[in-house]
Amino acid sequence: MIVAALSLALVVVVFGVASSVWMQQTSADRTLTSLDELPSGARIVLLGCPARSRSGAPNRYFIARVAAAAAAYHHAASRVSRAGSASSGLLCSGWDEEGEATELAEALIAAGVPSYEIALDGGSARTIDSIDYVAVHHPDDPIVFVSQAFHLPRVLYLARDRGLHAWALCAEGRLHGPRPRLREIFARFRAIADLGLRSGRR
Repeated sequence: MIVAALSLALVVVVFGVASSVWMQQTSADRTLTSLDELPSGARIVLLGCPARSRSGAPNRYFIARVAAAAAAYHHAASRVSRAGSASSGLLCSGWDEEGEATELAEALIAAGVPSYEIALDGGSARTIDSIDYVAVHHPDDPIVFVSQAFHLPRVLYLARDRGLHAWALCAEGRLHGPRPRLREIFARFRAIADLGLRSGRR
């Protein structure tokens, strides 16, 4: 029994690592390397995380995501004023039972983004929920998802399944320590499983 359980755990870990590497590789051509690469008329989707860590300190991921999204918005807005190209605004997506989407919007406004340019999706508890929301409400828009580099391969994988025209913009911040890295590997494994179950129900 113990040997079988260990074997199963090993298979899950190996598959998780392999899928993680594959997601990383397939997302490379959809990851923006500068703001000048922002697609014209793109809707910027800022993915949620708590404003504060468990210790109560400001969450560095939250701060970095807001900074990246605000920079992208202001760059796109300056392009509109110069060339007259279209802008589709900004969407904050997260779980508002914990205040994520609302706090992201408030931080963006503090960073100079006009409130009328910000839409809220406060009902997305997981990344796949955010992707589904965008797929239902903005299926034809070019989308730029903003999060940390470790998160975005999974985001693009899910977005590709929903047929979205999606790109990734990396905010600063890396995973530190084996536990967060392992958690992300299993999150990618779960994303593949989620889509497999979805395909099975079609």
